[in-house]
Parts: sequence; structure tokens; C-alpha cells
Amino acid sequence: MQQPFVTTEKIVSIRTQAIHTTHNHNVSIPLHPLAVERRVVTTGYEEYYTPRNFVQLFWGISGTGEILSNDGTYIILEPGDVFWRTPEMPQHLRTSARRWEFRWIAFFGDCASTWVQGYNLPRGGFHAGLFPEYIFNKLESLFICDTPSEWKKFPFILTELFTYITTQSSETQTKGSSNERLARRFVALCRENYHSSRININSCADELGVDRTTLRRIVDKYLNRTPAEILTKLRVDSALRYLRTTRLPVNEVADRSGFSSSAYFCRVIRKATGMTPETYRIRSEAELDTLSFPFED
Repeated sequence: MQQPFVTTEKIVSIRTQAIHTTHNHNVSIPLHPLAVERRVVTTGYEEYYTPRNFVQLFWGISGTGEILSNDGTYIILEPGDVFWRTPEMPQHLRTSARRWEFRWIAFFGDCASTWVQGYNLPRGGFHAGLFPEYIFNKLESLFICDTPSEWKKFPFILTELFTYITTQSSETQTKGSSNERLARRFVALCRENYHSSRININSCADELGVDRTTLRRIVDKYLNRTPAEILTKLRVDSALRYLRTTRLPVNEVADRSGFSSSAYFCRVIRKATGMTPETYRIRSEAELDTLSFPFED
């Protein structure tokens, strides 16, 4: 079996507990188990496999990581997310998160791909909720016992697992895909921190545990704006509120709204309004005055 490429020079730690079959059980079953694994990796982890002749299922436990999908893009695997790959798909996993924990199981058989497709699961990552530890414990027990009578149970336990996934994903499908949820998390992160000039696409990507390019692509796809545009709009809206409602100096408005310098702040405000911050403030005050008509007796 071809060994994976792992960027060992970047891995802080990688702890795995894997159980593999010997392929010598000689049991006539339609689906054959290959391996089940619990894995914890850290920042810089990356692993690549060329297409193999087995189906593989991943389930996110904690942290976030990225997996290459069938269309050549990367999907985000968060806690409770599931992703499955067919034999013709290459495998590429990576993370920039401080810690990413996931489970996976691999199995093969002439009907393996068709069998999974019969459950009509999404081909990208999707949310399935709470990880079924008890089902994975059953699978691990089969590998540990390694007897013909135990291996005959494998298709039934696998059916139990995929039935659970189908039920869970149906109940949570209204929450959207993992990528949609990532876009919402990005917006929430920006809303909470836009007032700090240190927040940018790089720091957000680090906080969310994804690659900068992946984050930009997903945000642009689901929000029709780049991450920089979203941050800038939040900062401009904040600055204009300060200019309309306070007498704070321009440099303090810039600082409170997350702009790195007064000069940059003035350029952005002029581009957004066609006016300098001072002129915008004066115009806003004048407009308010025109609305304050004195009452006549």
C-alpha cells in the first residue's frame, strides 16, 4: 500500500490509533472492512493519497480541517461534519488549526460506492451532528476480535452507521452546509472584532482554522463579497455613525473603527461618501438641522 505524503517538518504532534484488517478472514460479505482510526493532528498537518480502491468516511470531532472534495475545491470539516470519498477521488487533508480531531473508517467491495450512493448523502461535507461513539466502538471491536463470526456483523453495523448519518443529516440540513456555516462564522468574527486594526483575512483564517485562499473563496461564493470588503463595510458604517453622533476627533474615530491610520481612514471615507470625514460630519449636522423646524403658536 502506498504511503501518504506528510509534511513532517511542519507537524507539531500527530497521535493516531488505527486498527486495520489482515484481509485473511475469508468471509463472504458484500462490504469488507479495511480500517478504523481515531486521529488528532495539529497546525501544519497535511496528508495526500492518490485514488485508492475503497470508500472512506470522515467525521469531525473537534477543531477544523480541510478535505479535497470531488470538484477539486476544499470543504471545511468542523465538529459534527461528515465527508465521504469514493475510490476514484484522491485524498488530501490539511489543517492550520491548533488541534484537529476526527474519526475515519474505510471499507471496500464491488458494490461499496453504489451502496453508499443509495443513501443519497450529499457529495460535499455536510452536518450530521453528534458523533456516534457507540457505533464506532462496535466497529473497533470487530477489528480487535478478528474472527469470521465477527466480520459477518460488519455490513449490519455499517448499515446502522449510515442510517444514523441519514437521520441526523435530515434533521440538521436546515443549518446549511459546512461552507455556509464557515461564511457565517467569518461574519460573526468580523462583527465582534472589526474595531481592532489587527483583524484581517489572515488573522480570521487562523482563528477559523482554514487556509486564507479557502476562506476567501467560500466567503465570496456565499456572501458575494470578499472578506476585505466585508471588513471595510463594517468599519465604514461604524465610522460614519461616530461622525454623525459624536464630536470625537477624526483620528479617534479612525482608531475606534479599526482603521490602521488616519490617512488610510480619510481615503476610505472619501471613496465611500465622496467627502472628507470633516465634510461628512458638517453635512450630517446640517441635514439634522433642516429637520428641526420651530413650532409656531
